[in-house]
Amino acid sequence: MTQQALCLLSQHADDTHAEVRVYSTWFVDEVICYRPKLRAYLRSMGLQQADAEDLCQEALLHMWASCVGSRPRHVRAFLFKTARNLVIDRRRSAGERQLQFVEDLEASNKFNELSPERYVCGALEYERLSSALMALGVRQRQVLWLRRVDNLSLKSIARQLNIAPHTVEQHIRKALRLTRMYIAA
Repeated sequence: MTQQALCLLSQHADDTHAEVRVYSTWFVDEVICYRPKLRAYLRSMGLQQADAEDLCQEALLHMWASCVGSRPRHVRAFLFKTARNLVIDRRRSAGERQLQFVEDLEASNKFNELSPERYVCGALEYERLSSALMALGVRQRQVLWLRRVDNLSLKSIARQLNIAPHTVEQHIRKALRLTRMYIAA
């Protein structure tokens, strides 16, 4: 390497260290001061002390990494929104684990075994539902079928039946209410 290249590299390193020092000072002065309030906010969301501390650290780390190039205008709002999103992500992930557990149980055939009691209960429920659907008007039954079984949108059903989407919505609402009442009776 030439002497000039070494000199340029040294200057760049000094500039980078100076930028990091300025950024670190800003972070400590403007962001870390919210740590106690952030922990309290996370605790108010129903997290245990240890989980609140972990997510507080994670939010601060995320803020450190994402604000290197440009600093947010509203530091507190950005930090608390980041923490909130981390809580949502963690709860969503926990929900997926619970779903996986349910799928594993179902795969073990504990719930899939068709006992005589389950067969009879299922047949009775089917009869009640069939009777409830037959008690509906033709249009209500047709709209409910298109929405719940064929999974069509309100607009698609409205076009197909040549009625207003609002009318489709009313038919569905009334059909569901009548079906619930019929089955509950």
